[in-house]
Amino acid sequence: MKIISVGLYIDHKNVSNEQFRSPVSFLDFDMLIWDPSRMFYEYAAYYTLYRGCRDLNADDSPKILADISRRENEINELLKLGRIVVLILPPPEKCYCATGQNKYSGTGRNRVTTRIVNELNLLSAIPLKDLATVTANGDSIEFRGNEPFKTYWGKMKESHYYSAYLQSIVGKPFLFIKGTTKAVASYVPTEKGVFLILPSILTEENFKTKKEYTLLCTQFINAIIELTSELKKTTGDYSLPAWVNYYFLPNEKEQKQALAGKEKNLQELLSQISQSKEEIANMEKYKLLLSGTGPSLEFQVANILREIGFKVEVGTEGRDDLIVKYGEKTAVVEIKGVSKSAAEKHAAQLEKWVAEYLTSYEVKPKGILIVNAFCSTPLHARNEPPFPHQMITYSTNREHCLITTMQLLGIYLTVKSKPENCEQLINELFNTNGVYQNFLNYNDYLLVEQEPDDVSEDKTKSS
Repeated sequence: MKIISVGLYIDHKNVSNEQFRSPVSFLDFDMLIWDPSRMFYEYAAYYTLYRGCRDLNADDSPKILADISRRENEINELLKLGRIVVLILPPPEKCYCATGQNKYSGTGRNRVTTRIVNELNLLSAIPLKDLATVTANGDSIEFRGNEPFKTYWGKMKESHYYSAYLQSIVGKPFLFIKGTTKAVASYVPTEKGVFLILPSILTEENFKTKKEYTLLCTQFINAIIELTSELKKTTGDYSLPAWVNYYFLPNEKEQKQALAGKEKNLQELLSQISQSKEEIANMEKYKLLLSGTGPSLEFQVANILREIGFKVEVGTEGRDDLIVKYGEKTAVVEIKGVSKSAAEKHAAQLEKWVAEYLTSYEVKPKGILIVNAFCSTPLHARNEPPFPHQMITYSTNREHCLITTMQLLGIYLTVKSKPENCEQLINELFNTNGVYQNFLNYNDYLLVEQEPDDVSEDKTKSS
């Protein structure tokens, strides 16, 4: 049997390993094993990411679209020819493709060129109707099914893990995340061929020696051949020819229409649930101001400052500060998430940024230090002051504003509910020398149902 593997290196004499963009046709093989999870990485990225995703350049953008169309036709043809397609279930990914069009604004030296791009979802490259996945990683997989899947799982259960699960039922699932209804493997009936969805399989990096990985590859290929051979024997039991659909048994049409209505309602409900989860996830990002550290905290603070009304610029390369402006006023902002109280070194670093800005622009900016102190401790258990006495003296003498991320969250929530207070609150930050005195009690702007009983200790290094 001739086998082609795409996106997953398989060390086996009967397997040809190729890229998705390769000119080698799938139609030259009896079986396709395809892991599309890193397909976008075969195509050159633009000089930067766009919205956190790969931004394909003007050369590779049309190439990936042409390759997807070509491969989709080949996969459909494989199934019509009665051959085998094994899909390694990927998490959802997306990239952006250049349309070849640009938008221009401004004139002369101020002219700005903006590339027009379209979003491309990885799952759209897979010719399988209603396929949607959710990112999830783990290896607690539970089998629920019959033969021949049971035999396959008995041989391969130690070699699979999941990196995604099916958002809704596709085909006939037989592997699930343990204790849940989240499917990670399924058999999709076709008229002649075999379409099999499997979870991820261990790669060469998981083994100490190449020989061990080669043994796994041999075991995997033998198990897949045995499984798909058994499935092909029963293909006729799973699928009817298309012309049969023009004839109906008594009540069959009514039941199918009722089922279609229920499926539509289910999809609408799932869509609403998905939207609600996304809205809640976006809302919970603001809680990073209570618990976050590092880049995630810095990113969220920058977003909140923008929403409050500041113009925010990232500091120069090699620095972790922000430059924020409001009207004619400018401030240098230092952001820290620490497991204990803030330290004088943080204020000294801020003062360094202030001095450098003054030297570069001959304008003295306000220094603002935003600290998430005791970041791993629940709010009610933060009994020590976030800024020690000696630090307050140092910062007051240098006209720094010291504020916690919790207080910043209070400012944001107030501006959101009472936009007319925005300018007053921003001016308070510029006018404060030392500790900012408002929004010190989180109960004034957060709803607290029950304080946690335990207080976890931070296990990470503080900034």
